[in-house]
Amino acid sequence: MSSVNSQIQDRTLSLPRIMCLHGGGTNAKIFRMQCRALIAQLKSEFRFVFAEAPFISEAGPDVMRLIEWNGEHRMPWKSNDVLLVADAIRALAKQENIAA
Repeated sequence: MSSVNSQIQDRTLSLPRIMCLHGGGTNAKIFRMQCRALIAQLKSEFRFVFAEAPFISEAGPDVMRLIEWNGEHRMPWKSNDVLLVADAIRALAKQENIAA
């Protein structure tokens, strides 16, 4: 990471975080792109944290119409396996240095 990006990131550490969870058939990168107008308006007040779902899935129909180039698509859960979702949230919280 460049020192400029590192300095910007350090300034946002004290901001309240908004956890951004994408739906099935997309991924965190696509969701971040979809939220760019919201982020632009609120980036001085909040830190946006985009979690990646744990399971690979087919791309959603809306995603395929807009973005056909973007690698793996994911979904938040498979069947009823909510425990893995909770583990993913805890891992992200640990990465962001916050309590889950």
